[in-house]
Amino acid sequence: MTSHTVQLELDDLQGNVVRGYGHPHVAHLFGAIAPQNVARWRRALLDLDVTAQGFGSKPAVTRNVGISHAGMSRLIPNVARELERFEAFVSGMRARATLLGDPADVPWDVWDDRDVWIAVHAADRASLHDEVSRLRLLLAGLSITDPLYGEALLDQHGHWIEPFGFRDDISQPAIEGAPNANKPGLGKLDRKLGNWLPIAAGEFVLGHPNERGRNVLDRLPTIAPMLKNGTFAVFRELVQDVAAFKQTLAHAAATWKVPVGTLQAQLVGRHANGEPLAKLATPGELSDFTYDDDAQGSQCPIGAHVRRANPRRSGEHRLIRRGMPYRKKATDRQGTDVEGLYLVAFNASIENQFEFIQSTWLNTAAGALPGSRDPLVGEGAEPRAMLVEGDAAAQRDPIILSLPRFVTCRGGQYYFVPGLEGLRQIAGAACAAAGANAANALEQQ
Repeated sequence: MTSHTVQLELDDLQGNVVRGYGHPHVAHLFGAIAPQNVARWRRALLDLDVTAQGFGSKPAVTRNVGISHAGMSRLIPNVARELERFEAFVSGMRARATLLGDPADVPWDVWDDRDVWIAVHAADRASLHDEVSRLRLLLAGLSITDPLYGEALLDQHGHWIEPFGFRDDISQPAIEGAPNANKPGLGKLDRKLGNWLPIAAGEFVLGHPNERGRNVLDRLPTIAPMLKNGTFAVFRELVQDVAAFKQTLAHAAATWKVPVGTLQAQLVGRHANGEPLAKLATPGELSDFTYDDDAQGSQCPIGAHVRRANPRRSGEHRLIRRGMPYRKKATDRQGTDVEGLYLVAFNASIENQFEFIQSTWLNTAAGALPGSRDPLVGEGAEPRAMLVEGDAAAQRDPIILSLPRFVTCRGGQYYFVPGLEGLRQIAGAACAAAGANAANALEQQ
């Protein structure tokens, strides 16, 4: 149980972490840090004008930055060696691919040198492209990728949706000390009192106690000031096969003689409009529910995506999600457009949050069907099976579905997203390291 006394230093936190921007346009740029450009990168990090979380009125354009462990090793090698406690971050996503269940053909080479991640969010396309042009000038001479552009998809009511057509702007964790801390259904449930409580800030922001009452920086006193108010970001490029999703579910619905919308909702755990299959405790509060009265999965299948991704048992293993859909035009006339999601997730422990969810909740069996996987994002051999449990009271028989892969990972990386003071310290240490390296080079001449 959390103390409700946490004061988040919003002016030192990067924006978009505990409170989302809500801008519908994003560009992701990535940079490689060459040894000879450490000092240039130090200046660039200081000049980026990263947006703080404590903004009053929302700025029209925002900037965020993250640094991979390889990038930290090039900027400040002595400090990077002290980060071994954060095993997944140090190893990088490529080295964790087997644990995550990622396919063998992921083009990891593309991601190896993406040492710096710069995310630009904007209220409109013109502002986004103007800011990308400005950053290109600022970073001229450095190795920078072309931007990856994403743009929000909206349903007929103006709600954000993901490419399969399901509402995707409902459930974010209620964090101790953050603006949404008391919203029902977003935190953790005190089952004795029936109250929803916020999740410990240390699950998402370094420098605070987590759900186990531990502040991980207590064991890292030397580098704690540099890590304070930081978090770790998971960036993944996911391709969604929308045509296969629609065709497979239409065929299954005809075979089992059920409405296709119902079957789609049973895979996801929510209807397309965001209404959960589980019974709401408060009408209209789309996250105010648990699965406590549905142990057999007769309301919401045990293997449904949202039930797997958040079983609502505690405040651990939660993610802040800030993803954005994208669409890439086909490179030739015979090809088809590619669409999907740039997944961005923030967590203080990659191992206990993102990787636990992916490897334990999404990629292992749930319910009575051995070998099942998450029907949307689970990895493993195809076809994959899913059981839609029956309901004796409603005289509804169970259904077993055979599903192809609907979502495919095409790479990604883990990044440290420092607080603003931590970013200044990293840049300053990088400057000192660059100066020392230059001095050593002169001595050796």
